[in-house]
Order: sequence, then C-alpha cells, then structure tokens
Amino acid sequence: MGFVTVPQAIGLRGTSSPVVLDPLVVPPSATGAGTWAAAVNALALHNGIFDNGAAADLDNVSFTLYLPKGVYTLYGNFIKGTNCGLLDISLDGVKIVSLTDLYAAAASYTYILTDTAIAVSNSGLHTLLIAVNGKNAASSDYKIGFTSLSFVRTA
Repeated sequence: MGFVTVPQAIGLRGTSSPVVLDPLVVPPSATGAGTWAAAVNALALHNGIFDNGAAADLDNVSFTLYLPKGVYTLYGNFIKGTNCGLLDISLDGVKIVSLTDLYAAAASYTYILTDTAIAVSNSGLHTLLIAVNGKNAASSDYKIGFTSLSFVRTA
C-alpha cells in the first residue's frame, strides 16, 4: 500500500498527530509518471533522498495514509537546487500546495515547506500526490526530492 499498511492504519486510529510520511522506509502506493526511488545522500536528512531520478515535467507519485478528521499543518523536508522543479501536492485530488519553486542557486537539503489549514473532512485512508508542475526558467531540470512529510493536527 504506500505510506501505511492496513494494520498500521488501524494502529493509528487512536492517534491524531503527527502523521509522518517517510518515503525512505515505505514505498509509494503508486507511481503515476517518472522513476521515483530512495537514494543515499550524506548531505540530506536521514542520509537519503526520495526523488524522481530521471526527472521530467509532470512526474508524480502517490502515497496512501491514514488521517483522522481535522485540520492540519503540513511540514515537508524538500531539497532545493539548480536542477529542481516546481512542486504541487494534492490530497484526495485537491491541490494543497501549488507551484512551490524548489530552484535555488545553491543546493539546500534543509528547506522546510509549510502549508497550513489543510482540512480533512473524514477519518480514513487518503491519497497524497507529489507532482512536478514545470520548472523555474533558471533551473536545469525537473527534480523533486524530499526526505519526509508530516501532518500535524491543529484542530
């Protein structure tokens, strides 16, 4: 399944926060486009990055996770660099992060993306989609790399 298996999802029913997605440990539930994989990188958090290796526009990957009903803040540790693209993140088909530019003139492995007021209307399994949506004109590629995502319940 992706982020959480059914037994893990059942185990999470009693907890509300945080829900952590660690793509270095658990594989995605589906790859829509591109070649996504975990790779060792000593500069990154946890010594690894999950990215779209042979990067291309519109690459996307999805994870299934259990989220209780509530309002969340999303924190994501993403990579910025000269070869990074524009990021979209959707939850159950609703875009929650749009066109976040991960281009930077110098590589950074500590960029924390934050998005607030993410409403989850029902408790259950949800689909999180990470997608490339173009690139900065200065970027040399469409790379999207990250080490973790956390949903922290705020209400």
